[in-house]
Amino acid sequence: MDEDIHITSFYETAEPNPENEVARLFLMFPQLNVSEMARYIGINKSLLAKYIYGMKKPSAERLLQIKAAFHSIGERLIAV
Repeated sequence: MDEDIHITSFYETAEPNPENEVARLFLMFPQLNVSEMARYIGINKSLLAKYIYGMKKPSAERLLQIKAAFHSIGERLIAV
């Protein structure tokens, strides 16, 4: 069976909360792939998805790590 299942199928919330800082980053850059971003950061994609949908809250250190990854990618895009 080849079904396209979205992460929202597994959580009560269908959309990321814009008050959630991690969700806000992904809303600002919708072209970024969550799986690839998780790989870039070095965390599990399901954990990053839980941060985005507010199922888990990242520690201050993890939040800085996520922001640094966005910053790094932004710098790379500008350099191209």
